[in-house]
Amino acid sequence: MRHMMFCGLAALALAGCGSDSEKSGDASTDAGASSASSAATDTATSDKFDARFYSVREAMDMDVFGLKFDMTVDEVRAALTKQGFGIPADYADRGDPRVRGYSLDLGMGPRVEQKPGTRQERNYNWFRLPDGGDVNMPSQQRPPNTESIAPWFYVDAQGVQRLFSVQYRRTFDPGVDPRAYAATLEKRLGEPTKANRQPGNVSAFYYIQAPLPKGYEADPVDNREDFEMFRQRPVKISRYFCLSDIRRDVSKPVPSECTAVLAGDATAQRLFSALDSRNKGHPYSQFLEFQVMENRMTLEFRAEWLPDVILAEQNERELQAEIDARKARQSAPTAAPEGL
Repeated sequence: MRHMMFCGLAALALAGCGSDSEKSGDASTDAGASSASSAATDTATSDKFDARFYSVREAMDMDVFGLKFDMTVDEVRAALTKQGFGIPADYADRGDPRVRGYSLDLGMGPRVEQKPGTRQERNYNWFRLPDGGDVNMPSQQRPPNTESIAPWFYVDAQGVQRLFSVQYRRTFDPGVDPRAYAATLEKRLGEPTKANRQPGNVSAFYYIQAPLPKGYEADPVDNREDFEMFRQRPVKISRYFCLSDIRRDVSKPVPSECTAVLAGDATAQRLFSALDSRNKGHPYSQFLEFQVMENRMTLEFRAEWLPDVILAEQNERELQAEIDARKARQSAPTAAPEGL
């Protein structure tokens, strides 16, 4: 049993450590990858916190179990199969839209209904059993050291399903020393931005800090608290605020600060704002988290900003359309009702 436990750790520690030619789906250079990928920089910066931060490029280049953000469905399937994970055969027979035919249809029906920016709503697990055990074994008979991994996909701007989130779970029998186990994970994954290391429970968090995009100006007052490492540098005014302000009254001149913002790098600005967002307590700048306890571990690898950037661009187009329509109405000839 101890041998099984070590093999699981070694697999995680070594997964994806080969050369680039050995890894499938380097989506960071894929022409079909998201605009967030193309806006990624190699710089992680913070003048507020003394910690190890990561750039978007570093996050996009990282992999767990051979999986990288923005991989296609086929690339994910190939990578997990290579790592020894499998899907129980009866999944396809259950009539569940999450797994029917392994189509990963996002639970939304035909592909034509999948709009860019859509996140997968339902999911299923791949399994890896100790010593190459059969994944078709009944769930109640699976040994304690069974590993599960769940990939989540979103729809990119071209309508292609791409990976944006991975959730990994496993139990330990016999138990492990969490601090020693976490130290091995850090050698593979890198130094965390923040970590809580207790004798029986270690958790680690990896955050992105992006440089200010062209057109944005830093707020002179940085009001982030010491624990708010997940927040990006506060800015004076955002792109979305400017567009919303213009829409409210198209007759007034555009403020000079908004002129500078709207003349800046729109893609990088959307990415910056996405990284500063959060949902259900999860900050989008947090791309990796793991927790190790004596009897189990979890790992989450997430790029929530990928679909969010696409949705932000869609929202901006809608705002701009409203602005154009209001300007057109403003300039259109008007006349009182006949006979008034």
